[in-house]
Amino acid sequence: AYNNTTYLVSAIEDNTFYGCDSLTDVSIGNNVSKIGSSAFYGCSNLHSVTLGSGLTSPHYVGRGAFLGCNSLIAPIHNSYVLLRMPTTYQGKYTLPNVKYVCNNAFDQCYGIDTIVIPNGIMGIQSYAFSNCACRVVYLDAINCGVSSVYVYGSGDVYGGYFNYTPLKEVIVGDSVHTIHELFRGCGQLQKLTLGKGVTEIKKQAFVNCSSLTDIYCRCVQAPQITFFSTGNEQSFNTFYNVPYSTCTLHIPCDGSGYNNDNGWKFQTKERYVIYEVSAQSSDTSRGHVTIVEEPYCYGNTSKVKIQAIPQNGFHFSRWNNGSTENPITVTLTHDTTIYAFFEEGNVGILGNPYNDSHCIYTQGGRIYVDGVKQELIRVFDMVGRCIGDGSDSLQAGIYFVKIGNHPARKVVVIR
Repeated sequence: AYNNTTYLVSAIEDNTFYGCDSLTDVSIGNNVSKIGSSAFYGCSNLHSVTLGSGLTSPHYVGRGAFLGCNSLIAPIHNSYVLLRMPTTYQGKYTLPNVKYVCNNAFDQCYGIDTIVIPNGIMGIQSYAFSNCACRVVYLDAINCGVSSVYVYGSGDVYGGYFNYTPLKEVIVGDSVHTIHELFRGCGQLQKLTLGKGVTEIKKQAFVNCSSLTDIYCRCVQAPQITFFSTGNEQSFNTFYNVPYSTCTLHIPCDGSGYNNDNGWKFQTKERYVIYEVSAQSSDTSRGHVTIVEEPYCYGNTSKVKIQAIPQNGFHFSRWNNGSTENPITVTLTHDTTIYAFFEEGNVGILGNPYNDSHCIYTQGGRIYVDGVKQELIRVFDMVGRCIGDGSDSLQAGIYFVKIGNHPARKVVVIR
């Protein structure tokens, strides 16, 4: 009220409370839809701000509205916009459930070293993260309906979002499809990981990221790189001023489209496995599983070698994919979990099943073969020496059993 008259406040104009160091608490009503530049600048003792629902867009927030408010104890935000972070926050911070991050929101947040941008964030204003100590960014935000991150520009719409930060690493989540100009000009950025879902990288997205040393692409099909015309010359500009000669491009074993004509002009390209593997036992009291060879590229495919090892009194039976081969080499086309099943008894059959009536098992150090009809049985050790027909007691180890003209089978003897 003013002179006994109550007024409906709809806007807080520029510099309204500039330097009011006696101001400690503020409640901004639901009717306020605009806050001007430097409206609360330098309110050094301001502890808390309650923000009503009327402010719905960063377009109506002036630059530096809450700069210098270094006594805040909680973020200033409603369900639409994040205006300001306390400068005292430390470590990793996940953005709240808002749609937009306003300019200067993280200015002087020197304790925050990691920022997570979750799904639901639709826009980020220029200079939102400038002058903070952020070193790592996890980008998981997608714009519902178009599956992209839209960078909200105010003034300089082409960058400045992470200006004056020591940003070293960016990890783009698998749900993100399109990357806009969020990281333009991040001159200290060294490592970039692109998620499996990225299909397009807009022009200027990583312009002047001149310290990049490694780009890890988890997308099998190379994302489309946007280019533009400058005068009479067409040039790709997504990675303009990125050192193509020293930055290594890591692409999936089965990746395609990462060629110079598509804008991926990096001189060093290395393939790597992008799929996760989990090898487990269906019952750890019966046996365990080990990865014999870590996932590797074999040509343009990804493979991993896994072995099932039974406990005493049990034998390997099969994998959850139906195979009885052990060790087994699996071709990876997606994240894979493979289980080994074990059964009672010291039977150690390892190898593919065959369409015959032979059953091989071990007991007491001897190899037994059922279903043989006047066929020669020979047992070989690991170096290929024939050591008999299996009737003699054998030491624990791996052997090969040859029955007539049938393919040899690998057998494990467990003592």
